[in-house]
Amino acid sequence: MITVADYINRVRVRLDDVDATPYLWSDQEIVDALNDSLIDAALRADLTVQMNYPIPFTQVSPGGAWNDTYALPSRITDIRSVRLASRPGTTLTRASVRRNEALYNGRPTSSAAHPLRYFPDITLAGKGLDKGLLVRSIQFSPTPTAADTALVDIARLPAELSLDDLEGIPEIDAMWQPDLVYGITARLLLKNDMETYKPKQSEKDFEKFEGVFGMRVPASVLRERQTDVPREMIVY
Repeated sequence: MITVADYINRVRVRLDDVDATPYLWSDQEIVDALNDSLIDAALRADLTVQMNYPIPFTQVSPGGAWNDTYALPSRITDIRSVRLASRPGTTLTRASVRRNEALYNGRPTSSAAHPLRYFPDITLAGKGLDKGLLVRSIQFSPTPTAADTALVDIARLPAELSLDDLEGIPEIDAMWQPDLVYGITARLLLKNDMETYKPKQSEKDFEKFEGVFGMRVPASVLRERQTDVPREMIVY
C-alpha cells in the first residue's frame, strides 16, 4: 500500500526535486496532482468503490405526503441496484426519464403500495458535506406511502486524499497504486516555470499512465451511463 507521504517522496525522486531549496513543487501541488490522477485513473479503468447506501423514506411534513426524490452523495458514477428493506428479495426496476417518456408519453403511474421502479434523475443542491455542490438524485415510482428504507448499491469515485493525513491510501487496488506516479509527474511537469515546464517528458509519462489505465471515457458516455438504462438492463 502506498501512502500520501510515499507518493510525495517517490515523485520528488522521479523529478529530481529532493535537494532543491525551496522545492520546485510544493507538497500541496503533488497531492493535488495525485487526486487528479486518482480520479482520472478511476474513470478510465472503472476503478470505482462499491458500497451500499441506505435511504430512509421521509415525509414532506409530519403526517403528510411522502417524498419521492432523494439526493445522493457526490462522486457517484452509477447505481447498480436498489432493494427495499421490507422486501429484500425483490430488486426494483431501473427506468429513465427519456425511456419512459418515449414508451408512455410520460412517467407511468401506479397504485402499488410500495415503489416498483427508480429513476436516476435530476441534480439537486447537496446538503451536509456536499453543501455548495450539485449532486445526483434518485426518484422512486410510485411515490412511497409508508416508512421503509431503500438499499441502494452504488459505485462511486475514490475519496480525495489530503496533506492532513499523510498515511492516507488511495481507494483502489494495491496493484494499481504505483502507476499513479506517472499521472502525477505528467501533470507536474506542465507547471509554467522555467525549471519545471518539460512538456516532452510530461507526454512520455502520460503515455505510460494511459498505457496502464486506458483511454479516457468521454463525459457524454459517462453521463449516458448515469442517467439512462444500460442496454443489459433493458427487458422487452
